[in-house]
Amino acid sequence: MRQEDEKDEAGASATLCPGAFGNVPTTKEGVDVGGGSEQASRQDSQGQINDILTDISFAIERQFRDRIDFRPVDTTGSSKNYQYSSYSSKSRGKSSEEIRENSRRTKNVTIGDGICQSIDIRNNVYNFDILENCHVIEGFLQIVLIENNTEADFQNRTFPKLREITGYLLLYRVYGLKSLNNLFPNLETIRGNILLTDYAFMVYEMQNLQEIGLRKLTKISRGGVRIEKNPALCYTNTLNWDAIVTAGDNFIKDNSNESSCPSCSQCPDGFCWTAQHCQVTNKTKCHHQCLGECYGITESDCYVCKHYRHEGKCVENCPDHLYAYISRRCITKDECLKINHLRKISKIEDEQKWRPFNGSCLTQCPEGYEDHIDENKMITCRVCKDRCRKIGKSAIIRHISDAQVFRGTTVVNGALEFQIRNGNPNIMQELTEAFGLIEEITEYVKVTHSFPITSLGFFKKLKVIKGEKLDINNASLVVLDNPNLSNLFPPLQKIDIQNGRLFFHYNPKLCMFKIEHLGRMVGITDFSNLEVQPESNGEKVACNIVNINITVKEKGSSYVNLIWDSYKPPKEQQLLSYLLSYIETENENITYEANACGNNTWQIVDVDIPNGNTLLLKAVSKHISGLKPYTKYAVYVKTFTARNESFSNSYSSPVGQSEIIFFRTKSDIPSMPTDVVSSSVSDTEIMVKWNPPEQPNGPIGYYMISGLLRPDDAEFLSSRDYCKNGLISEPEVEEVQEVTAKIPIVGPSSCCSKDESIKPPTSKKFEILCDQNLRISHVSAGWKNYCVFNRYNSMNESGYRSENDPLSIDDETFVYNVSAKENSFHLKNLRHFSLYAISVAACGVKLRDDVQMCSSVQYTNARTKKRENADDVGNVKTHITNNSIVEVSWDTVRNPNALTLSYTIEYTNLDVKDAKKSTECVPYVGRAEERKTHDIKNLSPGHYSLRVRSTSLAGDGNFSETIYFSVGLLNDNPIVYHHAAPIRFHWGNETARWVREFEDNVTLLDQTKAGTSRGRIFKNGFQHFGNVTNMEEVPLDR
Repeated sequence: MRQEDEKDEAGASATLCPGAFGNVPTTKEGVDVGGGSEQASRQDSQGQINDILTDISFAIERQFRDRIDFRPVDTTGSSKNYQYSSYSSKSRGKSSEEIRENSRRTKNVTIGDGICQSIDIRNNVYNFDILENCHVIEGFLQIVLIENNTEADFQNRTFPKLREITGYLLLYRVYGLKSLNNLFPNLETIRGNILLTDYAFMVYEMQNLQEIGLRKLTKISRGGVRIEKNPALCYTNTLNWDAIVTAGDNFIKDNSNESSCPSCSQCPDGFCWTAQHCQVTNKTKCHHQCLGECYGITESDCYVCKHYRHEGKCVENCPDHLYAYISRRCITKDECLKINHLRKISKIEDEQKWRPFNGSCLTQCPEGYEDHIDENKMITCRVCKDRCRKIGKSAIIRHISDAQVFRGTTVVNGALEFQIRNGNPNIMQELTEAFGLIEEITEYVKVTHSFPITSLGFFKKLKVIKGEKLDINNASLVVLDNPNLSNLFPPLQKIDIQNGRLFFHYNPKLCMFKIEHLGRMVGITDFSNLEVQPESNGEKVACNIVNINITVKEKGSSYVNLIWDSYKPPKEQQLLSYLLSYIETENENITYEANACGNNTWQIVDVDIPNGNTLLLKAVSKHISGLKPYTKYAVYVKTFTARNESFSNSYSSPVGQSEIIFFRTKSDIPSMPTDVVSSSVSDTEIMVKWNPPEQPNGPIGYYMISGLLRPDDAEFLSSRDYCKNGLISEPEVEEVQEVTAKIPIVGPSSCCSKDESIKPPTSKKFEILCDQNLRISHVSAGWKNYCVFNRYNSMNESGYRSENDPLSIDDETFVYNVSAKENSFHLKNLRHFSLYAISVAACGVKLRDDVQMCSSVQYTNARTKKRENADDVGNVKTHITNNSIVEVSWDTVRNPNALTLSYTIEYTNLDVKDAKKSTECVPYVGRAEERKTHDIKNLSPGHYSLRVRSTSLAGDGNFSETIYFSVGLLNDNPIVYHHAAPIRFHWGNETARWVREFEDNVTLLDQTKAGTSRGRIFKNGFQHFGNVTNMEEVPLDR
């Protein structure tokens, strides 16, 4: 991390840098996003950003590192600074009323006429008030990191005015929110002009969200949908996303089991947002200029326009005197130009210049046109005369990706600086393709510390260096410290340097006669020693080295303060500066030199000479930031000098240089554990597995395993009739292991042959690295406290605990500390068939500044297995209501597998041989009755058997024991039993218990009326007993 990144203000509300994700050229006025100072932001190359953001987890990482600053549009072209309120660590201890009042003071970001700028909402629900007057958000909407809330906090929050978002919509870790149905009941369109990686709508780690519910959403114009790790979220697969998403891929994974969600079978084709709201794909009859719904039949009655809005009407094209802006509204020329005065979000936007041209407000001229400054000094476009002049801006080229943006460029309006330190076998070819068409550079060219550059011949068509702005020592061509540079421009190429001098130093392979030849071509032959030093060009090694003593004064996890003896140059020599070089290494055999490809790359810092007399100065110090924690570095310093004219012996010119010394930075908070997974082992056990952090930042002391029971919502599930729409078992999904492809080894002919493979980014699971979202060691105290106390650092702020001593908050939570040697842990004594949200954090060995050095958590969700017999039904009884109705009652299941969803009664007419079993289903979700009753109606006279079973979220339980009853029997007909069972018969005033031994024989076990004589064995029925009024199943011992 750069030093400038440490300047973020405490408590500042962070947001993601949308310009880093390959957005279409649109404005995102009103939000200032930068990971530090503007200068540091400019140093980030687009290529680096694209490499980092190939994994979505790193995309959201930038969201929490960057700073947000809302600035409403000012019609005068200026802007007023409004700090967006956030519930950071400074809010801790304040009452809810104080927080509410603070949020009320938050300035609304409405530009006018219901148009709002990009909005980031986080930390407390009261910040939603900023959406009150928004009809459209020109930019993105992020709702993130809102904790310690309940469902009641969202019940009265609704924003029916919001119809359109031109960028993306992100929801992440918002607790207590169960549905977006009431929050955004009328949101129709997400245009995706700004994307978060490839997605326009993302829902991630929303622990309580049960349904999306955006029932009016019919159009996502650009980008896809990503919905992942939302354990309670239903209806993700009951939506026809292809009917909504125009251009983009959808990724939906690790959400609730759809079979346990309420059904919407009443909806056409089964597509629905909720159990009550079907997905509507048929467009309302509106004017053809409407994109979605309307409240009338004219072009003035559209809520969202298909093309542009002008004076309240939807139009296909803007009037001739106006300009189309971001494909949604018409603006004036002045309004287009004033966009350039707004605070910009990213480096890309900072470099964009909006100009009104040909009916549109653009950031780039269309094909066949080039940038032009008109007579009013306003930027516009004009037709190319011959070949189009493609104008590029000033840039520092550090990587091939930096150079690729210059392909096709003919004019550089500014300066080009090359600092290429990483090698590539095809670096010269890449540079030729990027800079081969450049003819003019308006300022200067500077090539410094570029190890792989061997020639400046990649400027094949360069004709003019104007020198409108000069660099060091008034030079327009600076070539400094390039160890492998051996050639300049092609011999026959004519270059005109209109203003400025040459500056050539420390190019040990560049011969002096080549510099002199260039000087004669550009008309500069009177080199001074300060401009071109013979002894530092064309010499492979330096002579007469004067030792400089360098030591480490202070170090931290990301910085080091170095101090060295001041160099005392002889009177014939002038000290210009120091060159401080450092490199990450574990090998102390490292040398000063680097190869031509620059793989062994020293990072070089120019250190200015302190003010004052260098002869009296005893020591020089330098602070280096942006180092990696717990990493070994090598460092040395050497002088950058010039000789006086009177000093002629170049070979004896002394050079100050230190020995290479080594140091290791301090440890820091580790990144999160990787590949965190969980699986159920039994009905009370879950196995959690993980891999170590990719960035341990020091020795790992232990892992913290935290868990929270996520009860199934009985009230929500009760909206589904599980008798009509039963559970559907999901098929087993085969887990596909990730494969890390190795980079092909470069052949032996290359100067950069390597035996080792380069490991690409390993995380492909959309893991949000909150530990890197808020690198606690690199932010201010306010943010550090926010991380620690809001559980992004750990749930346990006490000391170390052993595995057998869990910190139990209550019966539904747990925290264990596990040895750093382990990569798995067996959770025991859990509830059967229950869903647990489990988090794993890595903790460093030491405490620093009284803060527990634990990473942010990585989440996983698992449900314990079902418990056998947990859903069994007992104490089933019948009561004859009349000749055709029987009332069945039973004890409800006390401790089912999650929740009981229904009961099934199965009964059979025993008087009918091979009779089919009849069933009746009784819906039951979450009621608190001790006994359940149900009437079976319209029974035919006869004798019946009956049993009951329950169905829970785990599936069907076991049937109860069978009982028997008869209804509607008026005559003493023989009873023939086809199922063995102990039976108690009631007839008249007598009761006896019998047991059937085989088909026709029944044995008398007891008789309640004393003295009554009955036979022991009866065959062919027992008509003589009289009219049997009832029978029931009883145990043999009763």
